[in-house]
Amino acid sequence: MVIITKEMVMHLLADPHPKGKMWSGIVKSATIKKWLLQVAEAVAYIYSKTVIHGDVSCHNFLVQDNGTLALCDFGGSSIDGSEILEFPKPRYARPRPRLGEKPDVKDDIFALGSALYEISTGQMLYKGKSDKEIAALFRSHTYPDLQQLSPPGLGETIRRCWSERYADVEQVVCDLSKVLPDFACSALRPELRHWCLSTKLLWTTSLLSIFALYIFLSA
Repeated sequence: MVIITKEMVMHLLADPHPKGKMWSGIVKSATIKKWLLQVAEAVAYIYSKTVIHGDVSCHNFLVQDNGTLALCDFGGSSIDGSEILEFPKPRYARPRPRLGEKPDVKDDIFALGSALYEISTGQMLYKGKSDKEIAALFRSHTYPDLQQLSPPGLGETIRRCWSERYADVEQVVCDLSKVLPDFACSALRPELRHWCLSTKLLWTTSLLSIFALYIFLSA
């Protein structure tokens, strides 16, 4: 079992805390394994719909009352090639090889690696490190020990996310499906809609994103 602490920033929608505090509790290993696939499948699903999230992180995955995860907060996402208006925190941020390089799916995949690490360990990545220290560690490809992660092969999948070895998110799902065969399923199946917010909300946020982009360019 893995202890999910307040630092994991995952909301339990079924029983929200009256003061807005984050949920803490014990999560079974089987649930953790399902979540690992669900976060990757959710990102793969939106990518198949020409959406780049821009801020893939644990605080943007909500735990629903049925125990599955829902990807949320598309307010700054790129939809059909629009500009990304939201950027991840340093422990999810891909180092920029070139100044001014625009975010793309590689950024979501890199951030997905960090989310997979935090979900599997129940700990924040580079806990106690400053933003500058985290950025320097990523630039030098200095990663935490991944060999001890369970199940075997998960650490290598995370490393490949951080090392930009994946061309698209479906490849991540494919590797995770091999690591977690008992929980594997197709990333494009209709049920993936349950792991993202509803299509209606996605279109609503897309309109908001376009409006925000218009305001930004008009300023």
